[in-house]
Amino acid sequence: MFAANESSGYLDYLATDTVLLGILLSNIVLLLGFLIRLQRLRADLNDKVAVMEKGEQLTRMVSDTLPHIIRFQLECSPDTGFSFRSMSKGFDELMGLDRERVLNSAKLAFDHLYEADIPALASAHRTGREILKPAELDLRVLDIAGNLKWIHLSAVPHHDKNCLVWDGIIQDISDSKKIEAALEEEKHNFQNLFETIEDFMLVC
Repeated sequence: MFAANESSGYLDYLATDTVLLGILLSNIVLLLGFLIRLQRLRADLNDKVAVMEKGEQLTRMVSDTLPHIIRFQLECSPDTGFSFRSMSKGFDELMGLDRERVLNSAKLAFDHLYEADIPALASAHRTGREILKPAELDLRVLDIAGNLKWIHLSAVPHHDKNCLVWDGIIQDISDSKKIEAALEEEKHNFQNLFETIEDFMLVC
């Protein structure tokens, strides 16, 4: 009778160990599955980051080769103010300024804005900060030699942590503005001519 009780207790002990071992193995399998899934997600994320970096490099290459087009990213921080995160190579040709110096100090670029156009730019920045409204502006700038040029600025704002960031392009529209001014002057001259002819006819 005593031997039977001992055998029964031993079998119960084995059964308990088997259940625990099964639970342990199940947890190990689940953990391995989770680690494999995590590794796959990490690999997918790395692939996506690599694709994004290649896309960013391609975008920079394209923007650097486009004539009269400048791609930029400008941030405004409550602590440090305005600073350029990036600026394509066309800026050197447009303004005659060293792009690296402008990346280190955005004030160098703002100093070349035509004074009468500064309020319009400030208003666009204020509206973008308040309601994230994109900016579309025609502005006048003075290059390093003091020549007046027209640019078209198109930028979209978004928040990045505690900064307001503008992603945009600048296009040199000086030639089109010259043509527009010449056409306007020609129109004005024709109008004066017709008015002069009408006066002459009345005198006659």
